[in-house]
Amino acid sequence: MVKLHTSKAVNHTFWNVAGVVLTPALFFIAIPFHINYLGEEQYGLWVFVNTIIIVLQILNLGLPTSAYKHVAVSIPKRDYAQMQITINTTTSLTLVISLIGFLGIGALSVGIYHYHWFIHDTTYINILYACLFVGGFVLTGKLLENVMLNVFRAFEKFRTVALIMFSFKIISTVISLIIAYVYHNVFYILIAISALQLLEIFYCFWYFKRLVPGYSYKWMLKKHELKHELKYSLYTWIQSVAVAIVYQSDRFLVSYIFGFTALTYYSIVATLFNHIHMGLAALSGWLFPRMAKLKTMNKDLTATYINIHNISTAASILLLCLFVLFYRPLFTLWLGAEKLGYMIPFIKWYTAFQLFFIFTINPYYYLNAIGYERLSTRLVLMFTGFNLAGILFGYFMLGTQESFLIGLTVSTVIAMFLLLYFLNKRVLKQYSISQIALMLLPSFAGMAMIFTDNIVWRMVWFLLCMALTYMVYLKNGIHNKTISVWKKG
Repeated sequence: MVKLHTSKAVNHTFWNVAGVVLTPALFFIAIPFHINYLGEEQYGLWVFVNTIIIVLQILNLGLPTSAYKHVAVSIPKRDYAQMQITINTTTSLTLVISLIGFLGIGALSVGIYHYHWFIHDTTYINILYACLFVGGFVLTGKLLENVMLNVFRAFEKFRTVALIMFSFKIISTVISLIIAYVYHNVFYILIAISALQLLEIFYCFWYFKRLVPGYSYKWMLKKHELKHELKYSLYTWIQSVAVAIVYQSDRFLVSYIFGFTALTYYSIVATLFNHIHMGLAALSGWLFPRMAKLKTMNKDLTATYINIHNISTAASILLLCLFVLFYRPLFTLWLGAEKLGYMIPFIKWYTAFQLFFIFTINPYYYLNAIGYERLSTRLVLMFTGFNLAGILFGYFMLGTQESFLIGLTVSTVIAMFLLLYFLNKRVLKQYSISQIALMLLPSFAGMAMIFTDNIVWRMVWFLLCMALTYMVYLKNGIHNKTISVWKKG
């Protein structure tokens, strides 16, 4: 088993988690003020535009992940020429992709104008067109940012990534609040965000010079280099397309069926849990470049993967259960009792969904790092297909906003059982169907805790969930003992 140095592991985990937790924390703190200054309708419009931007990031062709891996495997070889080629090729192609994104936004605007796609209320339709246009520049900034920050992650500069993300978010949040208070207009906010993104991109290019000796940007779209980047990124791109479409689809449905006001509160919970998932993924996400490097040295990574999976899964279940115990008083303080009342059904079902969806995190990093991109893609298409069917079937059966999440959660339980079965049959070859069921048992106990309103029984389920988590993942482990991974190598 490959051992990981304790201080490095803790340091990378801390900064990786900080980067995806502190940044959205500022966003969520500002939400009540944005709603008050912009109004529920206009804030819902902002959410709609951001959802479009997120979905159009599927155009990235998997280039952020390709840059991540190819820079990471070049570092041990000190192949600075290949690093420069990878950075310039991926950023140049990203600029081309952003032009396609603008065309997509134009096509969407035509559809909204003639057929009222995805919108229920046309009151703000003119400002929506303007916001979508500026959203094209925000999209360009996000596409470039994703590539650039992954280059830093390849160098294991997780602290740098966290500081860049946090600095950008705190500045953009302060400016957006000032604009919302003075002008009450989301269009001006999007203009300010796109301008800040431009400054962030220039800073990243400058920082590359410190990491890669002799680096300078130049336009690069050579056929051979494009093939090199896209050959790897194809499968990760297909995965990101499936994930983006499926896990943003419910927001479009809510917007179209129930309107922008309904989308405001639904999207607060959806965005919150998107960042919660990112935070949980960050517990082990720093392993991707490490795994990719060790794979080039022909190291056996199975035991290391198993140990990290056990520790991060146990930590994720614990954190989600603590969230269930304490979110009500915190959310009441944050948004008020009335708004929390609208959101509680969404919070319950999203938490239940997340207790099972955490099992997608480590297989994604591991399989894509060690050369099993095709298997990873098949697994992603499997569980996203189940989830899309669940979302639609849930609404067809119940017809409410939370019905999307009920269908999503039920389909995820089934999909995670299948994912773990195929993963262990094809790659790990370690344990049986009964043991897979045992892995999911703590999540079922956590789910019972979520839907128990009696505080005494909620604590009983919490203690049972923690006991099961300890027994399954930490005391003996499904695979082997886990704690040794944190000892010094």
